Amino acid sequence: MIFGEQEPKIITSSGTSIYFDHTIIVENKPVFNRIEHESKINGNRLFVNKGYHWVFKFKMNLFKYSDPLTKFEEIEGALFDNVTLYKHRDRDPFKDDNGDIVSFCFIELEPFYLDKLNFKDCLLLTFESTKFVKMVPRTKATLMIDGKDVTIGGNKIII
Repeated sequence: MIFGEQEPKIITSSGTSIYFDHTIIVENKPVFNRIEHESKINGNRLFVNKGYHWVFKFKMNLFKYSDPLTKFEEIEGALFDNVTLYKHRDRDPFKDDNGDIVSFCFIELEPFYLDKLNFKDCLLLTFESTKFVKMVPRTKATLMIDGKDVTIGGNKIII
């Protein structure tokens, strides 16, 4: 993996780490929050942009665990908890532009089937930031390639 070598994890508000092995990130994007005012007389609209929350969705292949029921119960125990989210457990937690750790609420746990209709063998996990997140596009990024931090700026790679 370019941005980290290991799967995601969360740390719950009680300090418990839950590792998401056999998981892929399905969604990693902002969700914009705005207020819309529409005139009843002439139909003119005014939009007030408040900010945006960040949303993560993970697809977990529950059937790959040796004891899927225990893993499900561990994850279900963190539902509706405020957590610290790590996209890759060997890297830093998700941070905003100021370098502050973003708190997420674990808002949805949806079992679904992969192949068989009567066997819920996967989970869709949804996390949403508890506060608005400010992220601006960066011209410089730090990646991990072959266990080394690599800084990329423009077209040059500096190791």
